[in-house]
Parts: sequence; C-alpha cells; structure tokens
Amino acid sequence: MSAESRLRDKKIYASLWNIMEPAGTDKAAPVSAETEEAEEPVFYADTMEEVALTDQFRLENYYITNKITAQTRYYIDQNAVLWAYGSNNYGQLGNGEVNDLDTFYRDPVRISGNAVSVDASVNGYFFIYLTSDGNLYGAGGNIHDILGKGQGDADIAGESYRAVTSPVLLMENVAYARAGKESIAALRNDGTVWWWGRYEGTYHVSEDSLLYLNEENIQSEDNPLWMQSTAPRKILDHCIYAVTGDTFGAAIGENGELYTWGRNIMGECGTAVTGDDFLRKPRKVLDDVQMVWPERIGFNSTEEEIPESMEYNTTYGFNMFVRMKGGNFMASGEGLGDLKTETQITGDLVYPEEHLYSDTFVPIRIREYAETEIRSSLQRLKWGMDIDEVCGILDREPGRQFYTVYRSAPDAPEAEGTDRYIDVGDGDYQLEFDSTLRLTAVIMQKGGSRSGIFTMGMTKEEAEKLAGTEVRLYMDDDEGIYWTEETLDGTRYGFRLDDSGRIYAVLECSSREAFLDLW
Repeated sequence: MSAESRLRDKKIYASLWNIMEPAGTDKAAPVSAETEEAEEPVFYADTMEEVALTDQFRLENYYITNKITAQTRYYIDQNAVLWAYGSNNYGQLGNGEVNDLDTFYRDPVRISGNAVSVDASVNGYFFIYLTSDGNLYGAGGNIHDILGKGQGDADIAGESYRAVTSPVLLMENVAYARAGKESIAALRNDGTVWWWGRYEGTYHVSEDSLLYLNEENIQSEDNPLWMQSTAPRKILDHCIYAVTGDTFGAAIGENGELYTWGRNIMGECGTAVTGDDFLRKPRKVLDDVQMVWPERIGFNSTEEEIPESMEYNTTYGFNMFVRMKGGNFMASGEGLGDLKTETQITGDLVYPEEHLYSDTFVPIRIREYAETEIRSSLQRLKWGMDIDEVCGILDREPGRQFYTVYRSAPDAPEAEGTDRYIDVGDGDYQLEFDSTLRLTAVIMQKGGSRSGIFTMGMTKEEAEKLAGTEVRLYMDDDEGIYWTEETLDGTRYGFRLDDSGRIYAVLECSSREAFLDLW
C-alpha cells in the first residue's frame, strides 16, 4: 500500500499485518518506569470532566444531551427540547422524510419536548431518546427491526430495510437507554436490563468465518458471526445502569457487580475467549464497580458543531473500561496482556492478524487526549532513528500516544508493495521507514509541519514565500503533490492542496531520495 493511498484514506485496514498494538498496551515499556504507576497502560478520554464522577450514583448525571455521529447532531436544550440537524439519508432527523446524501439540514429540526437523554448509532442509522415520563422513542433506519418489526414508512436508497421517519414508542417505564451501532440497551425502572438488535463486527476468530458470509448462510438466525435479537429481550434483573457499545455491552448490579455480554474475541468482555465470537448471555466479571464504558471513556460528544471529519482518537474498539468504587481505573481487552489470538480473513482483512489481549481487568491510567502531546513527541523524532527508538519516544511521558506499527504480511505478493510505517493519532500522522527500519518521512494531516513553518490552509504562494525557495509540482494526478525545490534545515517538504488551492497535508522527508522512494 503506497503512501499515496494512505494519504487519501486515513483509516488503515485490510492489507496490513499488525505487529504492534495501539498505545495503551504493555508491549513497549515506558522510558520512565521506576514506579508501578508509570508501568500502567495509558488510555485517553476526550475530557477528564467526563470521568470525574460523584460518589453518589445518580442516573441523570449520565444522561446524554449532545450527540454527534455520522454527519448528524442531536442536542437537548435548557428547555428539554430535542433538536437535530445534518444528514437525513436514513430518516434519522425524525422529520417525516428521507433525503439523499446531498441534502444537509443546516437549521435544527425540533423533534420532541420533555427530552432528558439522546443517543444514536455510530453509523447514523437511527437515534433514540428518553423523555421525562420514562418513554423511549426512536426513528431512522429500521435495521434488523430495531425500531419495531415491520415498522417503516419510506424506502432507503440501496438498503433492504425501511426508514421510520417519525419517532415511534419503543418501550415504557425506561430509566436509561443507549444505542450501539445496530443495537439498543435499556434499563427499566424496575431494574431489568433489555437488549435488542445485532452485534456484528468485521473481525472474527473462527477459521470457518467465510463459510457464514456466503449467500446461503448470511441471513441465518444461527449464523455465528453475529449475536441478534429482533425484539427487546430481558437479559438481567436488579441493575442500576446499562450501556452498549458498538458490539458489546455491560450493566452494573445493585451492589456494584459488573455484567458483560456481546463480542469477546479479545477478552473485551473481561472473560475467557472461547470458540464463539460472542458472550451470548451476560456474565458477572467484576465487583465494586462504579461506572463502565465500552470502547470509549465518556458520555457526551465534546464538539458543539458537526466536524468536517469524525475523530476516533479516544475510541478503543476491543476494550472495556471501568472505574472502581475506590476511584481507580481498570480495563480488559486488546493490548493489555500476553494472551494471543488471530483474527481471520473476513470483512476488511486480507491477511490474518495476531493480537495480544487480557481477558481479565488490569489497572490502567486515564489521560485527557491532547493534540499538543502528540506533536511534542513528533518534534523529538530525528531522521535515521531506528523504529524501536521512535516507539520509545512515542511512549515517553507525559503519556503514551495512540499509535500502531504496521508492516506488510510476510507472504504478501510483491505487487502489494512493502509497508513499514507507524500510524499515529487515528491516521492524522504517519511515520515512514526505509528497508532498515529507519525513519525517512513524516506525513502530517493535521495542524501543519512539525517545525510550525507551514500550516494547514496556507496557499502554495504563502508556503513558497516562507520556504524562500520554489514550490513546484512533483506529481500531477487528481490533486497534485508539490514539493520544495531545496531542503530546509535538512528536510524536503511536500504539500497536498485541496480544490481551493490550500494545503491539507504536509509531507516531510529526510532527503530528495526518500521523497522519490515514498511517492
């Protein structure tokens, strides 16, 4: 996979063989590890306010009043009115219509009064909201009959399921509810937990996974590649909290017991991995738990407007996080232990991948995610550094960075190319290495150059003036790559320009030869 294709696609998927887990693992020890605390893996939250819980448990403290996902924003104002704006291709604005992707509602649409909490599918399929009288409503794409069997009053382009374009009542006497990618978890006033929809991922560990993706088996209710309930199903009693992530969920019992269910291919449910990709019945895995978060530590979205592109720097798809009653944090799942599993060739994967994980909860630390920390680490990198030395800098205090090391699968065809790079910060930065695994290039897709000379949004002419040398076209494709005629302080710079002629990516290379090798 070329740097060219990775620059166009920030998310790195199939043709890669993962040889190091995301930061927040114990595979690369911190440089400063003199204390037990320094050795604890670090994970990131968008804001520490989200994890500053009060001693007294109150459900209303965890209501969601601002949710942004897949080009749609939902928010509840100070008068308890729920509003939404953005895309409506699944009917997810609840305004009685379905629109194509070219339609974007900029003026907020009023959905309901007396709203206390709102949540939505990460893909934007549907949303749910809870009212002050305990009624749970939903609207949008009725995928897997999640909004009611047979419900739907409009077709959705390219989909077999229909849209529920106006909110429908899903359940009464509800105290709290959350939406997964294709599922819903609800806690009722009587302490019962209900779950419905589907858990399904593109990663699987069973060797016969492909068998169940063929046309004959894909719709089978017994297909082992997912966990499904087409109607609300009671799964627990005597609980005070319930939540679901995209593919696994959790609940807290009256005395602080933690119950988990759903996908468990890397111990994310905090229990032993089996031949089944899913923990299909809730299991108690921990005591004395104050709060639990599947995949992401937090509740509300931190943005106040829909961003140009969604960021997932604080989302960990194979980890469960808990805060204990004593105030300490723990996690289970990917990158936290020395157990091994191999994901098979399904979905986005072209080659099998080996992962380390822990199926029990281990101590961790939580830090607030800050772009400045990543940039500070990147500024310390020098050309020619060995890949292990680079990882040591990325791991160094004040906190480990979110990164993954990639290289081509050992049996990849030569035509696939040879990948040797580190993906940092959800693909916002990539570090490239030569055949001896020494640093030769840095690709910046946020902020600007490490030196601060060139920033995103500059014109070619502005960059040329600051560089003091000509910036000329190097590669004439759909967008074009420009580079500086001369090196600046030992670095050859390149730029990607958007349709308006402004920089949206900065390419830094150790030499002209490294630039030519990369592009």
